[in-house]
Amino acid sequence: MSATTPFLQKVSKLLKVPISNIIQAPGLVISCTINGKTFSGTLNIISTLLTASKSNLAGKDDLEKLQIYQWIEYAMVYAVQCNSVHNIQQILTELNSVLAERTFIASYGNITIADVLLYYILHGLMESLVYLEKEKFIHVSRWFNNIQQDSNIRQNNKIIDFRSNFLVNLAPARHF
Repeated sequence: MSATTPFLQKVSKLLKVPISNIIQAPGLVISCTINGKTFSGTLNIISTLLTASKSNLAGKDDLEKLQIYQWIEYAMVYAVQCNSVHNIQQILTELNSVLAERTFIASYGNITIADVLLYYILHGLMESLVYLEKEKFIHVSRWFNNIQQDSNIRQNNKIIDFRSNFLVNLAPARHF
């Protein structure tokens, strides 16, 4: 199973459009079957899932759709490959910079499939961060925490704690 497969399965489940026959041999483009037809390429598959679902995660205008496609490509080329401390720091720094001025990745006011896909890709990474690292990437943490509040998107992923003052919960102060 490729690194892309679990994310596409989660997107498929969220959009309520079943996919089957997912194939990706090493070095080859991923392909799958949707409604009896075979589609290849992550972007093409996600676009087909969005069209079949009539979801509002596809973007509201052409510019937003292009930004969504750009972020999906970013997710599949860079974010999914976070496998070293340097790569992780670079990805989180880039995302933190973008999210400093916006609520969502590809839209100023609406969650899109780009947010959803990046949420699925980054879940394990965000879960492994300690509180100080989460605070260092405060905009990514805010964005991630916002996305994970939707149980339909979260599916069976664990909710990650972003409270910055962990000790308050262990030993609350008493005021008299």
